[in-house]
Amino acid sequence: MPAGGQSSSGYPPEILVERCVHARATVVSCRRCLEVCPREAVVVDGCPDIEPESCDGCGLCVAACTEGALLGEAPALAAGGHDAASVFLACERAGTDRVGGPPCVHAVSLAELLGLHSRGMRRLEVCTGRCDDCPRDRGERLGERVARLNRVLVARGALPIAVFPLGPARWNRRAAAARPARSEPGMSRRGFWRRVVVAAVDRAPPDVASTPWRPPGQSLAPAAGAVPRLHAPSIDPNRCSGCDACARICPHAAIVGGPDADDYQIEPDACTGCGLCVDLCAERAVEVRSDTVAAPHRIALVRRVCSVCGTAFHRPPSALPGEARCGVCAQAGTRPRLRLVL
Repeated sequence: MPAGGQSSSGYPPEILVERCVHARATVVSCRRCLEVCPREAVVVDGCPDIEPESCDGCGLCVAACTEGALLGEAPALAAGGHDAASVFLACERAGTDRVGGPPCVHAVSLAELLGLHSRGMRRLEVCTGRCDDCPRDRGERLGERVARLNRVLVARGALPIAVFPLGPARWNRRAAAARPARSEPGMSRRGFWRRVVVAAVDRAPPDVASTPWRPPGQSLAPAAGAVPRLHAPSIDPNRCSGCDACARICPHAAIVGGPDADDYQIEPDACTGCGLCVDLCAERAVEVRSDTVAAPHRIALVRRVCSVCGTAFHRPPSALPGEARCGVCAQAGTRPRLRLVL
């Protein structure tokens, strides 16, 4: 680790506040970036902040964020190229000739893996130090993330990603052979790789900071039936009060509905697993599962008029009592004169 705890990449990840779930609500349970940080450099008080003097630039917080609200300096690429069948990743402690790429291979996010897969990558050739002894070994490892993604890819007829662990010498040889390039007389091996990485970065996608965040599931081939999903929200119709909070707060329309809707429509591939809908559901009727089998579906809603105050509302039929009351009057219980004053 660099002396003084400075970032390996020169500075900590950039925070896109407008994407962060904490910018959308005040009662948010997400602490993913804080939980994976090995140096306690992340402070969550409202929207997260990163203390530059503590950050070592590992990028684990970038991979942990469900909304792409954290941007690392380097692309998830070391030597293979964005259009190559093999992509080579090595951590900065592996003893290879790596130049560029994330300091920690476990910092490669689902979105980055899907982006590389869409450009033809089918092999990840990886060299790491001893992860079990590394303070950065927190949260989901790269192999676990790839296995989770492969279950979804295979279910949709796509080829999976194979992960090949390599030692430093073999990684150097294979990475060098995979990206032939002219070397100038007297050019060092590290200088050769720097040219390779710069060429790859020149072909990288446009600046993601100016691109709307797209849930990783929406980059997959569409699937209508019950298949493995990266994330999937569900609503318990027996507990749902029909308040529409989940549909209003969802950043990506994974749950769609409103005051005039006859149902809640649920699209699992639009879900990022951020958990905002769970945090805002007062009835604890919403659940979000990851790495699960699910299908797009709908929750039927019945429109009624409150028998106490006359306000129109809607609710799943299984949650309607014999004498239907709106949410406010239902909370008032036996005190029908109690009203919500705005």
